[in-house]
Amino acid sequence: MVRIKKTVVKGTSGGYERVLGDFAMGQLVSKVHSTVVSSGNELEDIILKKVNNTGDLDKFLKKGTIPAGVRIASKEQIKDCKTLHTPGEEADFLIFKNRNATPECRIVELKDGYDFDTKKAKGETKNLRKFARLNAKLLPCKPSVHVCSFNKNDRKTIVTGFKNKISILEAMTGREFCDWLEIDYDKIVQSRRHDQKHNKRYFLIEISKILLNDFLRWVFFWKKRDD
Repeated sequence: MVRIKKTVVKGTSGGYERVLGDFAMGQLVSKVHSTVVSSGNELEDIILKKVNNTGDLDKFLKKGTIPAGVRIASKEQIKDCKTLHTPGEEADFLIFKNRNATPECRIVELKDGYDFDTKKAKGETKNLRKFARLNAKLLPCKPSVHVCSFNKNDRKTIVTGFKNKISILEAMTGREFCDWLEIDYDKIVQSRRHDQKHNKRYFLIEISKILLNDFLRWVFFWKKRDD
């Protein structure tokens, strides 16, 4: 998992500072938020490194068949693909699997979290289904659409978190996703937990510094007042 300490905040809207009334606290919360976003990107990278890539997606699709095993294409590969129609908001992964001469194609949106606002859930679901519809005849087999909430183990919870904009068949747990990809879910989860203690320690130390500075300013104020 990404460490808060190493996260660089390039700029903030000042929203957290306004809510908390404290610049340092606002910066720290902004840093935590940026780390959460980076963790999602990190998860995508982990998946890509563990599954065989399609390589040039145009060349892969021109073959018209899915080779034995599992092949994955990233969002960037999908965007660059000239064979497919891309509506502007592509899914995270386009995945092909062929075991026992049973080809499958899945369009997957991968989420580190699970609770999303209605507008975002509706928009992403619409884009996923649109992509599947536009490209159904261009892919080696009929694609299915899935939203994977990596850290949840119950499909109903995922459907609820996605504001019921997806069906129970479109919801996918992290374990189901990894099992289908033929990679080890537990190892990924365990490796991502490694930095949690470092993040907690860093957060508590930084908060303590802020509170200590506030306390010292308060002491200085009253000392000066008494003088």
